Parts: sequence; C-alpha cells; structure tokens
Amino acid sequence: MDVLRDINLFQLFDHLTQSDEDFDEWLKDLGLLHKRRTCTRCGNNSMRMYGTCGTRTGRKWTCNRRPCRESGSKMRIGFYADTFFEGSHLGPKKVLHLSYFYLHEIGTLAQMEYEVGITHQAAVQWTQWIRDFFALFFIAKPRQIGGPGVVVVIDKTSISHRKYNNGKIAGYERRWLFGGIECGSNLGFLTLVDSHNANNLLPIIQQYVKPGSIIHSDLCEEYGGTETLPEGYRQLKVNQSINFVDTKSGGHTQGTENKWCRFKRRQKAHGLSADDGEQRNNYLQEFMWRQQFNERSQIMYNFWSQVAELYPCER
Repeated sequence: MDVLRDINLFQLFDHLTQSDEDFDEWLKDLGLLHKRRTCTRCGNNSMRMYGTCGTRTGRKWTCNRRPCRESGSKMRIGFYADTFFEGSHLGPKKVLHLSYFYLHEIGTLAQMEYEVGITHQAAVQWTQWIRDFFALFFIAKPRQIGGPGVVVVIDKTSISHRKYNNGKIAGYERRWLFGGIECGSNLGFLTLVDSHNANNLLPIIQQYVKPGSIIHSDLCEEYGGTETLPEGYRQLKVNQSINFVDTKSGGHTQGTENKWCRFKRRQKAHGLSADDGEQRNNYLQEFMWRQQFNERSQIMYNFWSQVAELYPCER
C-alpha cells in the first residue's frame, strides 16, 4: 500500500496500462482483492478461481472439495465479493482512475467522465459511493477528540435556505450544525442537529469529546454553563459579544468559525439547500474526512488503506 504514498497521475497511469491480470495482482498486493478464498461450507482455504479476463464479472472462486461437490452444487464466490468493488459495473481500473481525480478534486464531474471514459450515471454513482465510504469510515472508526488538559473549541452555526412562495421570498429554512476542533491539530467533528439546546448538545459533547478536556464555548445557555457540563470536563467561556478572542482565559472560537465558513462554501458549490438532509450529511462526512486526511501526497494512500482496512481481503 505504501506505493500509493505521493503517487501522481503519471505513476498511476503505469499501473492502469497493465494487463487486467497484472492489475489484479497489483490490487491483491495492495490488499484490495482477495489472493485466496476460504469456503464457508467446508472450510477449504484454497478455492480455485475460474473465468477469464474477457468475462471479468463472471470470474468466481470455486470449491472443488468432495463435500462441496457431493452436496449437489459447488460452492462459488464472486471474484469481487466482499470487496469495495462488489456490485460495480466498472472495472477496478476505472474506479482507481476516477478516485484519483475525485480525491484530488481535479476538474468537474463532466471532465472526470471524459478523462476516465465512463458514463455520467457511472460517475455519479461512484462519487456517491466514495462519499458513502467517508460516512462508513466515521461509523466504523468513531474518534473522540481532546483528552486531559487538551483544549477543544465547540460552537454552532446555522445553514439557511430561502423559501419561495409564488416567486417571492417567503422566509428562510434553518438547519443547525454543531461541532468542535481540537486545538493544535486538525481533528474535529461536525454533526447536524435538530435542536441546539443543552439537552441535545451535551450528549453530543460526551460522544465526541474525551473526559478531562478543556472546552471552550460561548456564554449561550444551550451549552448549559459549567454547572451542567458533564462530569470530567472543564470549561472556559468566550463572550463573543464582548471580544471574539477571550484574552483573559485564552479561549477562542475562531477555529470553528473558519471551519463553518469552509463547509458553507463547499455546500454552496454543490448547490445543497437546507432540506437536502441526507445528501448534506454525505458532504458533511466528506468535509470532515478531508479535514483530517486531505494531504495531497497522502490522500490516495489514506483513502485506499482505509478501504483495505474496512474491506479486509484474504492474503
């Protein structure tokens, strides 16, 4: 997998121009395809793979052990079963190619379609699957930020969308984002919330912030104040109406404000509105993933090593 560190498009193209057999072997070495399969019926760990590269979607791992043969039907497992590529009509070459453009944010979707040589439907589907993976990653690898003595800045922001009635502005719809940033690092969390009162926000703090953290917040009552903060947390307060950076305590919320601005610019670029709840969540997860893993020289390695971890293949 280290070969994906600092890989550029020219280097990736060397692999994309390999034969299908050699490219499969490369993916196996990366841990993205199975080198062998174990029969779930008889335990045979040396199933054989049948099929040709001309019919890649028909390639299957097959168990030839007598117990399976005598059962009336051989045990067969699809070539891409239990991998990131399962169910795809695109070959892995095009998926890797598309992922490079998407992860590096090179060009528009139409340009990606042209460069990779795929249909618009395939491009939309696979970029959505990549965003789905970002969400899967945070579900499978929940991460708390902060820790004893570590400062975590928490804040909220609203996302508004104009409502129209007969062509006239009739008001605004509002959704709330709540999140935090660990000072001194790029770690953080963002989540959509229906309500920003203390009963709703305090459990989120406990979910995402480690006990012992020093929490910076403003004086709004939804944070509950020190007396209602969960046990094990300290709090420094920032009064934004007096001074944006609290010079007395050292508390500041500028980091989260900057993060809100970056996310709002991103969601506007994608044309998302306040009522695009599920889609907005997907872009929110992508935004958070990129905050942590978007270093250009490492982004292909970060993404595909995480894929290999969440879709483990037999070696």
